[in-house]
Amino acid sequence: MASLQSPLFSGSPDKPVALVDGEEILDFDLQRAINMQKRQLLAMMGENADPTILEDSILRGPALESLIREKLMLAQAEELKLATGDKQLNSVIVAMPQFQEDGRFSQERYQQVLRLQGYSGSFFKQLLKSDLTIQQLSTAVAGSAFISDAELSRSVGLLYESRDYHYIDIPLANYSKNVSVSEKEIADYYA
Repeated sequence: MASLQSPLFSGSPDKPVALVDGEEILDFDLQRAINMQKRQLLAMMGENADPTILEDSILRGPALESLIREKLMLAQAEELKLATGDKQLNSVIVAMPQFQEDGRFSQERYQQVLRLQGYSGSFFKQLLKSDLTIQQLSTAVAGSAFISDAELSRSVGLLYESRDYHYIDIPLANYSKNVSVSEKEIADYYA
């Protein structure tokens, strides 16, 4: 089970802000995560972004929680021996539409997009590798389900359930001859 110590908020980039299973999350990593959240928010909201939601003090908590969750999930993935290989990683990068020109991977576009995002190639690969590994874990968990015999039986029963019903025809003509509605009544009703 993961052990988590209280965050030690400090301004020094080499000081830990949290300790997750013996691994430190440094203030530098937290600041980088905050900056990534800012870029994502700006990309989603554009110029209409409320500047108050872009303040470090507001983004700090969610960014730290995200880093902690990522560390825990990566530790679990490692324990389960899940990993993303370089070949798979490169295949994903080559297939990403933001790095393509005329339907083909462009090394120049790749470097340009990373530069605009403030990423080095190795940092981007590290992020993507972590994301893919976490996706493997999530898929493995989501794909496994436990169902009792009673639940299975009930589900199958519901799947093949049939119903009987009976109906009778009542001719409208039998009733419409006794009903008369004036144009004024119709207009009043809809008014």
